[in-house]
Amino acid sequence: GGITAGVDFGIAVAGHWACTESGFAAAYASHRPRLLAKAMSVVADRQHAEDAVQDAFLRAWSKCSSFNPDGPPLAAG
Repeated sequence: GGITAGVDFGIAVAGHWACTESGFAAAYASHRPRLLAKAMSVVADRQHAEDAVQDAFLRAWSKCSSFNPDGPPLAAG
């Protein structure tokens, strides 16, 4: 959806080094606060923002093997 599209770019930037469990955990710890703040700037409901960030990270994990650091951000949806 619209909210997760706003946080996908940040996850895509980290995607090239996050395709291992430890790398992904580091990316999550490092980028989650900023991405949550971005999502909160779009919606006032914290739970909705947290869900959007979680969904974006789950999409990033499921697509990390096909991530192209020179390509566009991960597609929303």
